[in-house]
Amino acid sequence: MNTQERINVMLAADAGKTIQKKYRLPSAYNDGEWRDCIHHKPGWNFYAYDYRVKPEPQTKIVYRLTFEDGSILDFDNPEIAINRLCHSVFYPTLQKITIEL
Repeated sequence: MNTQERINVMLAADAGKTIQKKYRLPSAYNDGEWRDCIHHKPGWNFYAYDYRVKPEPQTKIVYRLTFEDGSILDFDNPEIAINRLCHSVFYPTLQKITIEL
């Protein structure tokens, strides 16, 4: 991390954002995964860890048809979902839902 990246993540911590860290050094404990910092303002150790602001989960709105047999069809376009609903002989239910990617 360069100096500006360090400053940005520290400012984000001060603003209340969730900070994550990843162990940098080769070790049996280094699994390469980002982990949430337990404390609101972590003890910064830029030699041993990389830090970042926890990314916001990406979401997507889909139109879901659920059939009586439990099968599911998801559509991005509501017109296509409604058209499929109207032309189905299996009487599915239609829901607008948000899913995480």
